[in-house]
Formats: sequence, structure tokens, C-alpha cells
Amino acid sequence: MALTRNRSLADLQALCDVRHKLTKFEEMRNMFVKQMDVCKTETGYLSEYLNEFNQLTREKLAHVEVLRQINCDMNQLESTIKQSRNDQLKAAEKARCLFGELLPLRDEINLLRAAMNQELLPESIVGKDALSLLLQFEQQQRGSIPLWQPESVTLSSTAPGVSASTASRTSQLDPLAHLNMPASGYPCLFSPVLDLSVSGVFSKQQQPPPMKASTCTSCQQQIHRNAPICPLCKSKSRSRNPKKAKNRKANE
Repeated sequence: MALTRNRSLADLQALCDVRHKLTKFEEMRNMFVKQMDVCKTETGYLSEYLNEFNQLTREKLAHVEVLRQINCDMNQLESTIKQSRNDQLKAAEKARCLFGELLPLRDEINLLRAAMNQELLPESIVGKDALSLLLQFEQQQRGSIPLWQPESVTLSSTAPGVSASTASRTSQLDPLAHLNMPASGYPCLFSPVLDLSVSGVFSKQQQPPPMKASTCTSCQQQIHRNAPICPLCKSKSRSRNPKKAKNRKANE
């Protein structure tokens, strides 16, 4: 009787253990199925995210290429502007020299014509359009109001009350004396103070120091080594040699 009772208790205990394990099994299987569903869902999301990321990467590279092309065009245009300014300065310098040579030559011709009682050269040997153009160039260079106007520049041979011989002798001493202005007031366009040489203009411009460049890890473009972000692709730059934290114990 006791043996049968012990066996029945053992069978009941076994059934209880089986039921407990079946319950745990069902819970774990349900969790497994749930996690697999989450994995499938996240796999679909991950595929969409990767496609979007790849599309954004291609778009960023396209923008970087556009910015690189814009920078290249700007550099070429800057070189063209410098070359054009160089040619402009050379032409203005040559025009100033030629104008300074024209006046004494004209005075010599008028002196010879006056000696032979011939008609003198016209009052104006330089067109007002050319003088206006040079005046405009000077205003751009100096950035101030000029001291003379093209209308006041007349190359008259003689002034009222002055003989031709006196005017010729004066012109030999001062080739700009026939301009309708005081002898000391040279036109600012042809003033010796104005340096139209290429070296004189570009030497006065302060050249910036060379940039300490580094390469952006994203777009591989040259940027300043201390720039926190790349100006082209807007990605954060990381220092290759980060500062190490000081050991307080060693300092103490």
C-alpha cells in the first residue's frame, strides 16, 4: 500500500514537472516567434535605410563634385581676372608714358611751325573718350574724386597774353604746362605719385599666409587642418593626433 502511494506521488510530481516545462516551452516558443517577426520587420527597415543612405551618399558626392567644379571655375576665373588686371595696368602705364612723350613732341612741332609762320597743331591731340576712360580707370584705382575733369584738359599752344615763343619755352621745361591748371597741380591720372606698375600694385596687397591644409576623410578635399567641419560636404573632421588626457597622479 505504501509502495503504491509513493509511486502515485512520483507520477503526480512528474506530471507537474512536465506541465511546468511545457508552459515554459510555450512561452519561449512564443518569444522566439515574436523575435523572428521583429527580425524580419527590422530587416525590411534596414534595407530601406541602406537604400536611403546609399542615395544620400551618391547625392552628397554629386554635390561635392559640383562644389569642386565651382571652385575650379572660380580659380580659373580668378586667374583670368588677375591676367586682365595685369594687362590693364600695363596698358595704363604705357598710355601714361606715351602721353608724357606726346606733349613735349607736340610743343617742339609747334615751335618749329611758329618759326615758319605755319598753323599750329590742333588744341586737343587726345580724344576726350580716351581721357575719360583713363580717368575712370584712375578712379577705380584710387577710389577718390579726381582733381581734374576731361573738359578742363585742353592742349592749347598759347594762353591769352602769352606769346608763342614764351609758351614754347615753358612747355620745354614742363610738358604739362599747357593744361588749364596750375603748374604744380598735375592731373592725378598722370601724377608721378600714382604707381601704375604691376609690381607696385600687387606688392601693396597683403598676401595671406599659406593655409595649413589637411584632407577631408569624406570628400577627400583640401581643408584647413583646424576646421571643425568640412565646408564642402559638412562632415565633422576628426584629429589624427587627439590630445591625451593628463595623468593627475603623475602631476601630483
